[in-house]
Amino acid sequence: MSRDTRPPALGTLFTGIGLALARPRVWLPLTALVLLLGLVASYPVHDAARSSFGHVAGFEDEQPWLDLGIVPRWMFDDQAREDGGMGAPTALAPLFLLMSLLGVLFAAGWMEIAVHRRKEHGLRAFLGGGGQHFFPFLRLWLVALAGYALCTWIVYGFPGDWLKEQLLPDGNPERATSENHARWVELGYSLVYLWGLLKVEIIIDLARASLVTGGRRSALAALMRALGFWIKRWWACLALVGGGFVLEALLIAGLASLHTLVGLPLLALALIVPAVRVVLRGGRHAGLALYYHQATDQGARRQLEHPPTRPAVLEEGSAWSG
Repeated sequence: MSRDTRPPALGTLFTGIGLALARPRVWLPLTALVLLLGLVASYPVHDAARSSFGHVAGFEDEQPWLDLGIVPRWMFDDQAREDGGMGAPTALAPLFLLMSLLGVLFAAGWMEIAVHRRKEHGLRAFLGGGGQHFFPFLRLWLVALAGYALCTWIVYGFPGDWLKEQLLPDGNPERATSENHARWVELGYSLVYLWGLLKVEIIIDLARASLVTGGRRSALAALMRALGFWIKRWWACLALVGGGFVLEALLIAGLASLHTLVGLPLLALALIVPAVRVVLRGGRHAGLALYYHQATDQGARRQLEHPPTRPAVLEEGSAWSG
């Protein structure tokens, strides 16, 4: 009998991180793009803060990084006009949409590299793999938005409000019998909400891995396979994806503590943290794709080694075989 071996989740996560880290020709350009988008986003935020708190915090009227030629000043002429500029939320909304769509492309690229292009290390192969799966991933992205909205409505909409009315007087934390009781209710709501978002994220990523592994295009069928895989191996998937998030948070916290303890320059921190996030996020996607590929490949091998026995009435030479 064949042994039912399962790929180790955390080991596969670190394999994916190593796979991403071994491709500097991919993660260095991605980091540069993230830094550029962050730099573009910083001006509307700084402008909004200056207009609101400039008299308190003493914001300067000019931004020296504009004068250094890093970003052309004409890109922000509208924001610089007193009455013609856009507010920070309006200005950042298209940028956030662009960053989200780029995240879809990057996820497809990392998964394709991990499963089918392990010998390729260049940016061209990465973008080619991302473009190959972009539109199926885009459909899953729309499903993910609906899933996030559903989680938000369940926790903070009518169902959540009804439950809060059962737990608190009139659903008002200020009227709770004790402050600790209200605090635990709010903490429970936050944990349930985070759990719902994480579960949506994992199922969508499993559906993405299904598309890449099988070379498929149907987002709906991929979702069904992802749900089945999640039901069978939810703990391993949670360990892999959750471990990736925890590792990312620990590394960023460690880098921030280096700034406090040993005086790491803020500029170095601003350059290192995006690179760490790009590598770890790519490693998480690559690791999950590898885990799904290895797990489903082992299942297929077991079926080949032990095919189901046909009923005797259908065997060759019987009266019913034709």
